[in-house]
Amino acid sequence: MLIYLVVFLILLIPVIRFDLMRIEGNKDLWFYISLVTLILLAGLRYRVGGDTIIYMRLFSTYPSLRELPTFDFENASYNRLWYLFNAPFVSMKSFTMFQIAHAIVVNCTFFWFFRKYVPSAYFTAILVYFIGYFFYFNMEVLRESLSICVLLLSYPFLEKRRFIPFYLMCIVAMMFHTSSLIMLFMPLTLIVRRDRLWVYLLTVVGVIVFLSVFNIIEIILNLILGGAIAKSVYSYLMRDEPNFFGILAQALGMIPFFFLAFGRGLRKYNNDTTLGAVLVLLVVCQTAGMFVSIFTRFSNYLVPFGIALLVNTLYEHYWDWTNSFFIKTVMGCAMLTYVLNIGNYYYKDRSEDYPGAHHLYIYVPYNSVLNPQKDQRRETLVRNMRSKEVLFDF
Repeated sequence: MLIYLVVFLILLIPVIRFDLMRIEGNKDLWFYISLVTLILLAGLRYRVGGDTIIYMRLFSTYPSLRELPTFDFENASYNRLWYLFNAPFVSMKSFTMFQIAHAIVVNCTFFWFFRKYVPSAYFTAILVYFIGYFFYFNMEVLRESLSICVLLLSYPFLEKRRFIPFYLMCIVAMMFHTSSLIMLFMPLTLIVRRDRLWVYLLTVVGVIVFLSVFNIIEIILNLILGGAIAKSVYSYLMRDEPNFFGILAQALGMIPFFFLAFGRGLRKYNNDTTLGAVLVLLVVCQTAGMFVSIFTRFSNYLVPFGIALLVNTLYEHYWDWTNSFFIKTVMGCAMLTYVLNIGNYYYKDRSEDYPGAHHLYIYVPYNSVLNPQKDQRRETLVRNMRSKEVLFDF
């Protein structure tokens, strides 16, 4: 736990120095110090993260560079680019080198995105990323995080409405992880005004009504698969159907963006941007997740945009917030619910998989390849969690 605190302090220093105090000098140096710190933290971990442990187990079954020409991609469990990305490191027989390469790709992309789209406070965006999503994107959804990187790199095309190169990038993303099909719908949101709270309210009501009337997942599966296979997949997807508390958690996940839209609309800030368009889609995914938990996976692709707009709003209009008690209350509620959502993720009860366990145990303690040791509590927790996933490998 101590190493996480040290990294937090390293990331906090430039936030105070550059974003809050606006002191100039050595900004690039601190940017690269922060980047290298997170790359090393993720790249040199040893069996930290649930999906990391699973991928370590499967690593030796992947094709090497020599085996790629004869590998059966058609019947493989994962998408093609995942195997291509792993192949050089399988040839080297080094999962550590894979981790380092993965950490370089993911964190360089996120740092570039925040520096470009949160120009006045990108150190704060980096800190928010570390606290809320660094562990998830670097140690859990390893395949999906590569697809998310493709989305972030393709965002300038969407911003300029260059749809052909954007959709070509969509194809690349889907060759890492199929869930990136959410990218196909992103351009559709550009036609909707997004600078008023009523847009979000109507979106939520519309999605709830639609999913209450139509079992969209079952309809799609029957069209694509049909028969017993569709029933099996549907049973898997609905296995974790949210209960009351799950629905409440999803609702809380939307609240920060409602507050954000309300505050910006009230102060007549221009929210009609492509960032705002992505937030509408994020609200759709969060709302659909109240009914079918698999939709929450789509939200992963939109989180970086939410962080960018939230931090931009807080900093670009800081003095307006401080001059209005009501606006301060609105933005305070947005930040509070955001923190509660993060806390809910880390402290989610996992007692059914390990007595007294929380989801945090997947990342604590931190073990390094420099002194590789297994944490039996984490190993047991992950094994029990993954034993339920009989249909798909995540």
